[in-house]
Amino acid sequence: MSPAAVLGRVARLPLTFHPAVSDRLGWKAQLYVGAVVLLGTALVMRHTPRELESPVLAGALLVAAIVLCVFKLRLPLGKGASTMSMAHAVDFAALVSVGPDVAMVIAAVGVFVQCTVRVTQT
Repeated sequence: MSPAAVLGRVARLPLTFHPAVSDRLGWKAQLYVGAVVLLGTALVMRHTPRELESPVLAGALLVAAIVLCVFKLRLPLGKGASTMSMAHAVDFAALVSVGPDVAMVIAAVGVFVQCTVRVTQT
């Protein structure tokens, strides 16, 4: 499946974005965040493997990461809360078993799911 087809499918998902949060940042901070996001996206696209040595294992790790990212652990902080998922264990297993490039993609998908699915504002 081409990257354009994947992005087209992702665009139709019911995701939760809060654009008003960026209004609280100054223009320098917005520029920095934008640069980091663009650089990260470019690195993921550059290092995404074109062929997988073990696609079944990579697929199983990807599904496990997505499932574990949906179930978040709430961490109370001084002025609010944050979330953490158990998908970090899957990311580490992917790093050890299928290599850094595939593990990077699995971790990126997991982070995307954790930040966009079942988001609650505190």
